[in-house]
Amino acid sequence: MPKAAQYTLVWSPARQTYCLQISGEREAPGQFNDQAWLAWLVTQRAFAFHGQHGKINLLKESRKGGAGYWYAYQRQGKRTRKRYVGRDADLAFAHLEMITRALNGVALGNQPLPEPHASATPSATRQPAAPLLMPKLQLPRLHAALVARPRLLRQLDGALMRQLTLIIAPAGFGKTTLLRQWIAESDQLLPTAIAWLSLDMEDNDPVRFWRYVIEACQHIQPGLGEMALRLLSTMQLPFAPLPLETVLSTLLNALSEYTQPCLLVLEDYHLITADLIHTTLTFFWNICPPTFICSF
Repeated sequence: MPKAAQYTLVWSPARQTYCLQISGEREAPGQFNDQAWLAWLVTQRAFAFHGQHGKINLLKESRKGGAGYWYAYQRQGKRTRKRYVGRDADLAFAHLEMITRALNGVALGNQPLPEPHASATPSATRQPAAPLLMPKLQLPRLHAALVARPRLLRQLDGALMRQLTLIIAPAGFGKTTLLRQWIAESDQLLPTAIAWLSLDMEDNDPVRFWRYVIEACQHIQPGLGEMALRLLSTMQLPFAPLPLETVLSTLLNALSEYTQPCLLVLEDYHLITADLIHTTLTFFWNICPPTFICSF
């Protein structure tokens, strides 16, 4: 554990809230809500906590598969006490106070703990995200009368040997129908986990785009990428911007723990023109696990 942490979360009796102090600088301005606090934790490896019941240091220890777990340390003379705290999502302020009490030998008794994230921004000041259109995440209806295209279907079977397949044809040539027919007729070859996302011009907003992609991934496994989805809901921190790559790293870690083959279809990706989406999607596909394949 470093002797002096770069960041220290300090309880301020005057403000009745927690403030983040940066080593050698003044307190970071402004308050932060629970989502911003979680987003900041994901980017950190260590910090100090000066709560209402003592002081502790916290260190995130990595585990196999990319998961990180926080541990609290408290030095008493020549002895250092250590206690497991949890993952990023477990580090509510009340939980930190409880760990601090335990490591400092303070009896819990009936003393009330501070409410988690007591400094959260009032809900009236938050702008709720626009609801997603769930039909965009459903497989299109397969028409009863279909043109037989065995050659193209065999070519699509080869997509299972590649991580990324791009289907190019003029508008109206049946790209969507071909993909939907392939899924229906190749069920013995395809992964059982299939996610579909139909894109449109409105999805050129990077946050909206990745919200849809993560929601599509949750059709592969419920709850998959939930932390990434929570991080995506806030792209502004009180002390530093949160890049999309950080959110996607969290999603990639979740996907790496899902070991079964899965398929993601991004329909009409040609409607996406935002450079940031192209850049972050390239980042995503360069790192995504080999069991995750995509067609668009």
